[in-house]
Amino acid sequence: MIHSAYNPQNEAKVFVQNTEIPFKAQTLVILEPGLSYCAPFFREKFPGIRLCAVRFTNAFSEADTLFDAVFHLFSADERHTFEAELQAFFKEDGILYAHFAQWLPCAKIFAELSDIAWAVIKKQLELSQTILNTNGYFSKRWLKNAVAFIRNGRHFATIERGTEPVLIAASGTSLSSSLYEIQKIRNRVFLIAVSSALSPLLHHGITPDLVISTDGGYWAKLHLTALLKQHGIPLALSAEGAAFSKILSQSTIVPLSYRDGAGSALLARCGIPSFSAERNGTVSGTALEAALSMTSGPVFLCGLDLASARGFQHTMPNALDTQNDAVAGRLCTKETRITRSRFNAGALAVYEAWFSRESSRFSARAFRLSAGFSYANTLGSIRDIDFSEAKRMLPKSFTPIKISCSEAKNADAQQNARRFLKEKQHDEAFIKECFPIEYLSYRRTGDPTLAREQLLALQKKACAFITTLIGI
Repeated sequence: MIHSAYNPQNEAKVFVQNTEIPFKAQTLVILEPGLSYCAPFFREKFPGIRLCAVRFTNAFSEADTLFDAVFHLFSADERHTFEAELQAFFKEDGILYAHFAQWLPCAKIFAELSDIAWAVIKKQLELSQTILNTNGYFSKRWLKNAVAFIRNGRHFATIERGTEPVLIAASGTSLSSSLYEIQKIRNRVFLIAVSSALSPLLHHGITPDLVISTDGGYWAKLHLTALLKQHGIPLALSAEGAAFSKILSQSTIVPLSYRDGAGSALLARCGIPSFSAERNGTVSGTALEAALSMTSGPVFLCGLDLASARGFQHTMPNALDTQNDAVAGRLCTKETRITRSRFNAGALAVYEAWFSRESSRFSARAFRLSAGFSYANTLGSIRDIDFSEAKRMLPKSFTPIKISCSEAKNADAQQNARRFLKEKQHDEAFIKECFPIEYLSYRRTGDPTLAREQLLALQKKACAFITTLIGI
């Protein structure tokens, strides 16, 4: 039996009394609490905390109302896996503010299921920690990019939805064999190039309708340098994305707004129009969701290998490889660099997992397209097709997707940006965005006096950073 036949309430009370949370948690998650006699005792001991349960079975579903949220280890719907439920509930970092405990009788009875659940939880914690570390390293750079975006951008545009088929070109090695076929259907699709695919497309005489870039790191800028020579190609860029000031001032920019964070709020405050986009670890994911929202027609994905290749990891020419070739020597040869990149392709597995996990949302209109390329993977329910099948999907007539230029940037935009930043000096959401690791430490601190000291220190750091931003 899962509960005592004589006094299950007392058994649950003892379980709660023995459960300690070593930090100030926002959420407490109980793995299979059975009939859930523990729920009221947890609410009494930890008032105000979100109380959640992980169900291994549906046998105790009548007690689900005792919890703020219930996760299911198994589901008939592949879109609502335990992993997906955790991600949807906790978002990027919420799981780092959560404590997990387990009802021990269930741990013994459902030992195998318990191991599966803990493995998923561990994976999600590691993923959130990785995201936190990334944000901690890049967050201030992203905000600097957003300020530079406002200061240097001159010509902004928005996208008008149509029915035109969209082809997204990523830079995986399969793109190389597709270039000739892309040329043949070029006038029948709206062509979006992710930043790293821009150079190979232009090298083969193919001019995209739009380039998209979301990376905020310095190296992302290099992929866009071709825009300095090839004028007239609009650039879809997130506010936190990196681009050289000359590109920002010369190009038509379609600002991408994730509808969260200081970058998107800054665009809105400065009256700059934007196109709604979804934040994603890979620009190809953002490009796919954007394409599906800008057309009701099919969307084709070329060069989306998401797997390491034997030689070059990208279709050539590639801006980063071109720059690295200039400094290659006997101590760090070109072959050494290529081999290293092949074995350091862990991020590709993460991106592949995202496409596979989310594939059911896209598979009705999204297809991975190649000229008979033999992929090393599949992307869930997203079908792999060749150009002969893609051509049969292309309509004889369609409503074009249009990029409409707005007025030039408002002269007051920079002043509005300064006012916006000054208002954020004591804003906790802004502080969390700028200093996510320190903020996590502050929010997890149980000692009120120490927490107050940490918050004051963070506010001081935020003020100093804002002073730097205003002076950029």
